[in-house]
Amino acid sequence: MSPRGNNLFTESNGLGTPVVGNPGAGGNGTILSGSLEMSNVDIAEEMVSQITAKAAFTANARVIRAADEMIGTLLDIKS
Repeated sequence: MSPRGNNLFTESNGLGTPVVGNPGAGGNGTILSGSLEMSNVDIAEEMVSQITAKAAFTANARVIRAADEMIGTLLDIKS
């Protein structure tokens, strides 16, 4: 499918023939009105990933700060 904008799409070449049918008939899925789709994200896993990323960022910031201080010390010694 090709995007047209405003959440609209058109058919594109090579899609094949469309399948038309009624929900729940002929092996088609059903439609359940008034329901919400469940989340496909594991919140615990994502929180652990965020904590790990924050720790890695903090460690990298400390390395950069230490390198900056060492360069500053070297420049002071050389002067």
